Amino acid sequence: NIWLYGIYGGLAAGLFEESGRYLAFRTVLKKFQDNDANALMYGAGHGGFEMFLLITLGMLNNLIYSILLNTGNTQAVTSALSGDALNTVQAAFTQLTGTSPWLFLLSLAERGAALTAQIAMSVLVWFAAKRGGKCFLLFPLAILFHFLLDAVAVICSPYLANTALVEGIIWVMAIGIAFVSLT
Repeated sequence: NIWLYGIYGGLAAGLFEESGRYLAFRTVLKKFQDNDANALMYGAGHGGFEMFLLITLGMLNNLIYSILLNTGNTQAVTSALSGDALNTVQAAFTQLTGTSPWLFLLSLAERGAALTAQIAMSVLVWFAAKRGGKCFLLFPLAILFHFLLDAVAVICSPYLANTALVEGIIWVMAIGIAFVSLT
């Protein structure tokens, strides 16, 4: 069920990532709380690593599959497979050959929105950890934003045929989160 998957995934990501941020800000970075730029750098590091890891591994996998497809050597991967594993790899080959090249560039735009949101949520959690009191409410707000961003991305994808529209929605949400973090 895509709804349950989106809700569960978004909630888990929000809880674990934002709690990890909060814990890091309250412990490891506690002595550096006089420099608010650390919030930006933490978000850029988290989002940048996530961007590098997802894009690099995904593109590397696609590149290997593309080379196998273009050289006619897909049997190097499929010969030892059977059943569901074989069907999964063949479906990946079919999806790769049927995907428009511009969609691969769109993944960079999506990661840009994710990076923007990661930096903004780091700022919210930073001030929740630094100031406490009423500012502590910024921590659950960051969890809520993270949940909404991830859940909407997952839930909208099968319902909206236009991937660029889904990415546009994600960008609007990321900019909204950034705006809230600045105020």
